Amino acid sequence: MYVSVLIDIASKKLNKIYDYKVPSYIKNIDLGMRVVVDFNNRKCLAYIVGKMRVSKEATKEVLYVIDKKPILTKSQLKIVNFIKEKAHTSYKVAFDTVISYPLKTTKITSYKVIKEELIPSELKPLIKDGFISEKDIKKIPNKAINQLIYDGVITLDETIMRVMHPLYIKELFIKPHNKKLTNKQKEIVKRINEPVLIDTLIKEGYSKDIINRLISYDVIGYKEVLSLRKYSQEYKESVELPSLREEQINAINEVKDTYKRYLLFGPPGSGKTEVYLNLIKKVLDSNKQALILVPEISLIPLTASRIYNRFNTEIAVFHSRLTPREKYDTYIKVKEKKAKIILGVRSALFLPFDNLGIIVIDEAQDLSYIQKTHPYYDAKEIAELLGKFYNAPVLYASATPSVSMMYECEMGMIKKLELTYHISHIKTLIVDMKEELIKGNMTIFSSLFKEALTKTINSGKQAIILVNRRGYAPFMLCRNCGNVRKCPTCEVSLVYHKNKNKLKCHHCGYEEVHLDQCRVCKSKKIKAVGFGVELVKEELEKTFKGIKVLRLDQDALKDNTHDEILTAFKNGRANILLGTQMVSKGHHFTNVNLVLVMLADQMLKLNSYLANEKTYNLITQHVGRIRKSEGLAIIQAYDKEHFVLESIKNNSYMEYYKKELNYRKLGRYLPYYNVIKLTLKGKDERKVINELNKIKNRVLAKNSHFIILGPVEDFIMYKDGLYNYSITIKTPRHIKINSFLEYLDKKYYNSYYLNIDYYPDLL
Repeated sequence: MYVSVLIDIASKKLNKIYDYKVPSYIKNIDLGMRVVVDFNNRKCLAYIVGKMRVSKEATKEVLYVIDKKPILTKSQLKIVNFIKEKAHTSYKVAFDTVISYPLKTTKITSYKVIKEELIPSELKPLIKDGFISEKDIKKIPNKAINQLIYDGVITLDETIMRVMHPLYIKELFIKPHNKKLTNKQKEIVKRINEPVLIDTLIKEGYSKDIINRLISYDVIGYKEVLSLRKYSQEYKESVELPSLREEQINAINEVKDTYKRYLLFGPPGSGKTEVYLNLIKKVLDSNKQALILVPEISLIPLTASRIYNRFNTEIAVFHSRLTPREKYDTYIKVKEKKAKIILGVRSALFLPFDNLGIIVIDEAQDLSYIQKTHPYYDAKEIAELLGKFYNAPVLYASATPSVSMMYECEMGMIKKLELTYHISHIKTLIVDMKEELIKGNMTIFSSLFKEALTKTINSGKQAIILVNRRGYAPFMLCRNCGNVRKCPTCEVSLVYHKNKNKLKCHHCGYEEVHLDQCRVCKSKKIKAVGFGVELVKEELEKTFKGIKVLRLDQDALKDNTHDEILTAFKNGRANILLGTQMVSKGHHFTNVNLVLVMLADQMLKLNSYLANEKTYNLITQHVGRIRKSEGLAIIQAYDKEHFVLESIKNNSYMEYYKKELNYRKLGRYLPYYNVIKLTLKGKDERKVINELNKIKNRVLAKNSHFIILGPVEDFIMYKDGLYNYSITIKTPRHIKINSFLEYLDKKYYNSYYLNIDYYPDLL
């Protein structure tokens, strides 16, 4: 027997499949298992991706197997291949992306003693069971260690082991007996009328010592069962089961149990969640698994609460804020089919599903589904891959689908299921902040908002405010010399965070203490320019005395969890929920009757062809947080005539869609053209620009119908000692250039870092 393996080595030069012979003493080996092999005289981790009876390439044997069962499914191996090809990356990077941290391995290095009589006296006390640990031997100079290895006194020994192992717990049961028992022992025996976990009894107050004594008396028997933590959260929402409208029933009946893509399209509050929960019930009835994706962790408490209200079944939750043990337990739950409903962010796609019956992607328009650090991937594409593999429907749910998604519906590539019900009597008003200045209002809040918030607070209602900018101010300016502190790595302005008195880079994480004196001219005329969520909170508390404000943004989450903040707001412990885009997505608070959007123009002015789409989606979602009639949405802007804001005011997605589609056609962007961004990074700025020009000229010489923009410097032009320049390639949708991009990736691998992004945002 032979196996084909992928070696866990980052080098792209070694980025291929190797064959190894399976020794006769290894009886159990299969696809998806991890093994240790000898590669270039080193013990290396490898993943089995194929089995065969004959191989002409194999020259070495597998050393040992790490797993008793495959940790990777065939669908996961397909995802690995997809990411490797689409992101132009190595197998190792693709595997590291798919495999959760708790399933990773660690290498333990030690030294095996061969000739103990020749070991120096100072090393002899360090010998344990014929080995000396690497930690202990570090006290000895390298020259002395190398000499011992050369003389054959010791040899280097490396063992690759799992980072985390399953935990087991005793499940107790009563055995036939005729023992005389004390009263307390009788109570325990009576309690165990059916198999029960020992931890359950201890939590109920029964003595662990007495339980163990009964086990030793052979009164209680036990078996070791897998111990898996159950997901729990503080946020709870009790919702009555609504009766379905005819259009919802029609949508449910349209979705078949075979692979097809569907768009569930309807305004906020139209009942999209009810539709997909009913579809999930059908899947559970057929004994299959259901996967629900949400774009951000902040949406998990609400969605989990709705699932618990509807289904009496365990759910598995997966996201980056779980502990390693929680991630491991979730992975095992899914693999062992102990959880039928899986809820998570995009990384949940990498779990080892057994038999998926449906994939639901809620808020499908959200760009958070695209991984924007290497390796790049779009979760929707991976969901489609899984849908095809398991022959399961993929349902996109959105009130504001992307232009590309709606275009695919019009072309018949995605089946559109439309819900038309909407909450009436919600006013959306756009305030021209230029006019506020003319009237003498110098504050960041419009007069209309101040009046509306006062009424909201007096009536016992709540408000949600969107300020899509972290920190206190975008930068601090010296009014004497004009100096602005910049990140030494990224060369971008540092954002001021007043709560911590820090200047921070939101790209690389660099931070420094803010001084009230200019570091260049020593002047104390330092001014905060612009505003972020911290300043807005400060101004709210100054303007409205006694008001209680909760923040929900990345910085606020360092002190509290999503669950705690959302629960506190739901329970009325604050008048206002203030934050970045986290506050705008999917939350249902029945007591909210006022929402405010600040800095609406900022989003429209982004250097991105997706700026209009992102702005329309985010503001519409924010307005949709009002779930009762007679609510008010206020948008503060300086360009109130912009068609995106007008479409939101008129509550007309199609008005926005048609204008935006025309803009995309004229600009040759998606959905008419593929847009690919190539970023070249190198130490010599001139050479980087020259190489990009060579690529551009070569492509255009053979493809006159392509459009190539640039080279231009990236938003972060200099980072980590490298200059970043890019070109943007636009190609008609039917043309594939993957092979050419793969060629470029290999050509520039040694001299430059080439970044190939199929999902560019900033151009």
